[in-house]
Amino acid sequence: MKQLQKIALLLVFALTLNACSRFEDATFDQSSAQRMNEAFVAYNEILQNAAHGWSIDYYYGDFNSPEGGYKMLAKFKDGKVDLASELTANKVNAGTTVSSTYSFTSENGPILSFDSYNPILHYYSEATGSNPSGLGGDFEFIMVSVTPQKIILRGKKFANQIIMRPLAEEKDFQTYVNEVKALKTTLSKMMRFDILANGSTNGVAVNLDQSKWYNTDKPEEVTYYAVSDKGIDLQSPVSIEGKEYDEFVFNPEERRFTAKDDAKIALQAVQLEYNDIPGDYVFSYVSNVGSKNEVVKITEKVAGKTFTLTSKSFIQPIQLEYSNGNLLFKPQNLGKVPNGSSGNLWMTVGYDSNLLGYVIPTFETSTTFVMGGLWMQGTREKPILNIMSQYTRQGILGSFPMKYLALHKVVGTNKEFYNNEQGVHFMINMKLTKQ
Repeated sequence: MKQLQKIALLLVFALTLNACSRFEDATFDQSSAQRMNEAFVAYNEILQNAAHGWSIDYYYGDFNSPEGGYKMLAKFKDGKVDLASELTANKVNAGTTVSSTYSFTSENGPILSFDSYNPILHYYSEATGSNPSGLGGDFEFIMVSVTPQKIILRGKKFANQIIMRPLAEEKDFQTYVNEVKALKTTLSKMMRFDILANGSTNGVAVNLDQSKWYNTDKPEEVTYYAVSDKGIDLQSPVSIEGKEYDEFVFNPEERRFTAKDDAKIALQAVQLEYNDIPGDYVFSYVSNVGSKNEVVKITEKVAGKTFTLTSKSFIQPIQLEYSNGNLLFKPQNLGKVPNGSSGNLWMTVGYDSNLLGYVIPTFETSTTFVMGGLWMQGTREKPILNIMSQYTRQGILGSFPMKYLALHKVVGTNKEFYNNEQGVHFMINMKLTKQ
């Protein structure tokens, strides 16, 4: 206990050096450099004393909408670190351990530096002809908070927040990675989770997809997470019933996450039942001529698999797919332009920062980048479906979060918006509410 108290005191000193004046320095028996060096010893002790190593939630790219949420694993000892990752990178297979060195430096604060080349970590920062800044990954990190229970780092160059947590049990890194992959496969079949407090829903749900947590009340607000061997670890805590949580453990039999330190808080997987989907819906959206509503019909097309949405707003019916309890919208060709000009109409993606922007051709045919019309709110019999994308894609202008479905007219290399008889050039914030 005394040793932990000593370490904690040293960390407080080191992490507040920038707030100290020269006069305050004189009140200590040691110089700032001496205290920082002692803090580095304390940091190193914490890193090495994690008996089973550390899980690292690694993020890269634009810190406002980062990529990743990938698990790396690390063990620190005598200036060397053994690293493994859930991904294969630089021809290093997932789960394979590679050793390199680390050190501490001081640059307006304490820095943890992975200072010799490690193909697993440096893969994200290596410059290439197409990416002069690499993938936006860091290998030097400002030490924001250091405790034996959690270390919070911030990338020195790209500012992504990186979370380190001590592993709770001895486990071979390859085994850990295999369990992460297995859990990701399980979770890929689930998207919507009701939040439960003391066993009862509080009326709020979340969608978990591609390392992103969407609160269905505020789908524009995204919390990022990494899948562990047991559940999910969040980059930043979420508030539920007035308390904050950042780790959830998954029970596959119950299809439920439980907050690690509070069994009263849970996320229960729920599905939109296939037989509840057909019927009349109010189709609402925001367009250049204001908010609009119309009644549309969803009918079964291929039993157990697909549906058709018929609407006056589209030149031909929209095809929908049913998968794992969710109704999915994919970019699709809506037919020839009705005014006789060359080209086609497409359901496609609008960027957050460039909604009326470049249309990437792969969206037109790729089944990987689907549009999720997810069951967001309402009872099972009367669902509300918000039609939005939950993916980020690298485009010619950089990496942008894609959130809205839009209608485009594509004519050669000239991208225009389809102008229907109501004067609607584009649609966003589409929503279906069953009558």
